Amino acid sequence: MNLNWLKVFRLKEILPGAAPFFLAVLDTNVWPNWGQFLILVGGFYLLFISSFLINEYVDSFDTDKFNAERGKAITKHAVSRKFTLAAFFTASFFSTLLLFLLGQLWVALIGLTLLTLYSAKPVRLKARPFLDLAAVTIGFVLLPYLSYHLLVGQNITGITALTLAFFSLGFVAIDLVAEGADFWADKRASLKTTAVLLGEYKNLLAIQFLSLTSAFLGILTIILTGHWWYFYVVAAVFFLFTAAQFGLTIYKDKDRLHELLRTGERFGVFISDIGTGILFLIWLVTATKNWLL
Repeated sequence: MNLNWLKVFRLKEILPGAAPFFLAVLDTNVWPNWGQFLILVGGFYLLFISSFLINEYVDSFDTDKFNAERGKAITKHAVSRKFTLAAFFTASFFSTLLLFLLGQLWVALIGLTLLTLYSAKPVRLKARPFLDLAAVTIGFVLLPYLSYHLLVGQNITGITALTLAFFSLGFVAIDLVAEGADFWADKRASLKTTAVLLGEYKNLLAIQFLSLTSAFLGILTIILTGHWWYFYVVAAVFFLFTAAQFGLTIYKDKDRLHELLRTGERFGVFISDIGTGILFLIWLVTATKNWLL
């Protein structure tokens, strides 16, 4: 095994991928067989890992050379492309196998296709404005959340749609922060992401709008459902909104604007991880109570 891979792969950056599962359990208040739950989460996590791997592989051919700040790049740590590609196929296979065991092969195929095409050429949805955001939102938010509903036989309701709307918009805002952090590298590599299309200033406006709208929907969801644990998501969204507001005051200084976006990316990941940890504790306490009863 290439030990340098440990310097590249950061579990904390996909930790928030568990949030849709915790939310789905708490929303439905239906607790599945533990084995089924672990298989579902494991299948999706391997899917997330495979999307990370194929993105690293493809980026090594273009954007990495323009982005010296990107410390996780496989090129920076001399991780071979052959190893990365082999790891991608391995993760993809086991992800599909686990979801197949739950009768969700179609979910695995949709997720794997979308998240692979996000990076893989010639389609490379990552370079197609707005489709890039749609692909990762479906793969990282909608599919995990809805697959749990299918697993426990719960219907999709209006509240489900509202929950997905607020959670998805917050996710898109976070994704735009990440795209904004790679703005100049993507632009030099002729990669037209949504952030590149909008430009740094309009990208911050979009983050501001999406964050505020998501926060509003989150508060509405709390009022309608009484699900107080949503506050952590709303808090994260308001953090991004505040960062965007601050960015609007200094947008004329492009160097500082770029610095803001990179700082926003790091803090966005940190806040998301903290929020996921809090949500996990709420989920664990609730699960323990149900088990004792």
